[in-house]
Formats: sequence, structure tokens, C-alpha cells
Amino acid sequence: AKPFPVATTLATLLLATAALASPELEVPRRMQRRLLLIDSFSVVFQQYHAIKYPMSTKAGLPTNGLFGYCRLLMSALEHIRPTHAACVLEGGGGSVDRQKILPTYKANRASPDDSLNRQFKHMVPLAEGLGIQSVSKRGHEADDVIATLATLAADTDTFDSITILTSDKDLMQLVSASARVRVCKPNIKSLKDIQTAAFGEQEVIAALGVRPSQVADYLALVGDTSDNIPGVPSIGPKRAAKLLAEYPSLHDIVSKNMG
Repeated sequence: AKPFPVATTLATLLLATAALASPELEVPRRMQRRLLLIDSFSVVFQQYHAIKYPMSTKAGLPTNGLFGYCRLLMSALEHIRPTHAACVLEGGGGSVDRQKILPTYKANRASPDDSLNRQFKHMVPLAEGLGIQSVSKRGHEADDVIATLATLAADTDTFDSITILTSDKDLMQLVSASARVRVCKPNIKSLKDIQTAAFGEQEVIAALGVRPSQVADYLALVGDTSDNIPGVPSIGPKRAAKLLAEYPSLHDIVSKNMG
């Protein structure tokens, strides 16, 4: 299968970030190739609900989510200084594979507010204005595409670092021990700390009690109420972390306790 188109060209992105670059920074002899992947809907949704005061254009278009999205993108460009970037969107039709496995997947989620819905269609041109291409694949969620891009980039050694901007804890499973892949969770109160707020392996362990490679098994045990995914009865975060400290994987937990 052909990989999704990853990002903007280096020249385009450099034009987008040139005005943000600090003049006292020295340009390295060999420029590091840094990939930034933005979980766009996750970010806009978070910013929309975080910015409470009303914002709109003269024509009446609500803009609080877009304002937060733009501000966060600009902060990421300035502080992460990517050479390549892509805004990843949800593909139409939802996650077909997950819904086949669990028909009630995300059935507990209400439709977005009309005010937020009206802002979604402006996300792509806004990102393009900053020199960032938006990508998606029908029938797949944004985190599926992000995982594909991050894994391809890491496996092929195309980039020196890969940063994922998202508020979705599921993507913490992509974090690598080498710190080449990390996750940044947006914080509206400290945009300048976007670089230091990154989750590497130790930060994931501190937050969830498990290694990044165990995050999928951890979520399988505890479930995910936001996605309407049930976990194992009587197993909460602490017990799940304890089990995965004793056994390396969910497969080992099952095989060694049911054999």
C-alpha cells in the first residue's frame, strides 16, 4: 500500500516558520529533519471547549475553536521547529473496522455543537495558510493515519524526531524509548511550554504506570469510557498497571492465569 502523503515540502514549511524563528539561533550544519503530526479534530475540540468567551467574525461565524487551533499551530511551529508537518483529519464514515468489532463503539458520543461544526470546514484552509498540508483517509480515524505516518517515518529513519500533537492518550503507545517519537498534549494555559510538555517514555510511565508498548493492553484492561469501550470487570488503572508490571503483555496475563 502506498503511504499517505506525509507533509508539506521543506521549502514551504521553512517559509511558514521563518517569521517565527528566533534570530539568535544558529542554523546547524546538517539540519535535523523533524516531523510534526497534528491530531486536528482533537486539538480543535479541546480548544473550542477551553476558550469560553464568544468569538466570531462580522458575518457571525464562531471562531473560538479556530482561534485556539491557529494559535496552537503557530506555537508548535515556533517551539518544535519542524521541517515537515501534516494536519491529520478524521476520514469520513468513521472507523469501519472498529464498528464491526464493537457496534456500540463511540455510540455514547453526542454530535458536535452546531457552533463547532461550522468551524470544522475552515480547518484545512487555515492550516494551508501556515504552509501545512491536511491529510485523511476515508473509513479511518485520524489516530490510525497518525500511527501509520509515525510508524513509517520511524521505521525508515526518515526523520530525526517525530512529534505528535494530540490530547488523545491512545497515541501514547507510539512513544519510543529513544525519544525519537513523542506526544505533546496541548495546554491552553502554557503554549510556550509545548516543547517541554512532551511525553517521552518516562512521562508515559509516570502518567499511566505502564510503558508505551503496553498502552494498548492497558486500555484493553481498563476500557475507555470516552470511546464507549468496556474494560475487564473489577480492573481499574492501578490493578492494570500492577498486572502489566508483573506480566509483559495481555497475552501473558491470560495464558498464565487461565492455563
